Amino acid sequence: MLILLDASIDSPALFLSALLPALCARVPQVLAVRLGPRSALSDALVVSCELAGLEGLAALGPVQ
Repeated sequence: MLILLDASIDSPALFLSALLPALCARVPQVLAVRLGPRSALSDALVVSCELAGLEGLAALGPVQ
């Protein structure tokens, strides 16, 4: 399952609220992609994904 989020999602709580239904449904492969530069991924978002058990997290943006 691919979860695509725009760059306005900065709150770990909002990020997890988008991710939680897939995790609760035990979807075997989940990839969360956040639009924007990689440097825009905050440590809080990365840690929240790690604590939720999500292994696939990527940032998709312009090449810098």
